[in-house]
Amino acid sequence: MVDRVHHWAFGWIDTIFVHESNTAMLEQADGLLAAIAVNLILDEDDYENRVHTATIELVAEINRFPDQYPDRPADDKLYEYARSLVVE
Repeated sequence: MVDRVHHWAFGWIDTIFVHESNTAMLEQADGLLAAIAVNLILDEDDYENRVHTATIELVAEINRFPDQYPDRPADDKLYEYARSLVVE
């Protein structure tokens, strides 16, 4: 069961409950916990796609409102600059 709540400071918080009798699901949950203990990103490809999309959107915003980004670099460094803001 998934319990989804909205918190004013943290946004959405999802809690996953697994009944102790569901041993297969408990093993899967233990595997996920072990994986995120090593690396918080479970799907690198999905993460990179999301970062790239957000970076492209931010580049467009920077180009539309350049005065809002006074430390904006030259165009050849703009993608890297936007990406650094996205992944902060």
